[in-house]
Amino acid sequence: KVLSLFFIDFVPNFEKLRTIFEEELRIYHDNPQEKYGAYFSDNKTTKGIENDEEKLDLIMKDKEKLLSLNEPVEYIFTHSALGVGWDCPNIFQIAFLRDIGRDISRRQFIGRGLRLAVNQDGERIRDSLDTTKDEIINLLTVIGGEKWNEFVKNYQNDARKDGYEVQTPDNARSEERRVGK
Repeated sequence: KVLSLFFIDFVPNFEKLRTIFEEELRIYHDNPQEKYGAYFSDNKTTKGIENDEEKLDLIMKDKEKLLSLNEPVEYIFTHSALGVGWDCPNIFQIAFLRDIGRDISRRQFIGRGLRLAVNQDGERIRDSLDTTKDEIINLLTVIGGEKWNEFVKNYQNDARKDGYEVQTPDNARSEERRVGK
């Protein structure tokens, strides 16, 4: 099962984001509210946004149920890195709707998606080095601002220096988009 993780800028902006997200998701699903969950750890900054306790438990404590094909939640919204030790192996897309300033913080945040995928039996799935681009399973897509381009290059170079094989699919790309007047 594929999961997507969204890091938002300010918790109070979640209401507006949720409205837009639900409108777009309604095109594909009759009940978009069942397709996502949110986790906001600091009650001081939530300003009236309550965590759905059932979905919170699903996200934070019941990984097997979250990863089940019978569970409709596919999208997770948060402001932070979801707490120390949170591990969910099937995060394949991470969208940063906020700036993550330091490289160490970026590494921690993308680390949420740098886990080997698991199948429905809970077994880790590994891509071999000869896996073709169309067969790659463990591929993380990171959507971020322009500061991420340099970070990704440095991260991959560091991984190579540490002896890791870095596979970049032929169709991988980095795009800079500027929003302005």
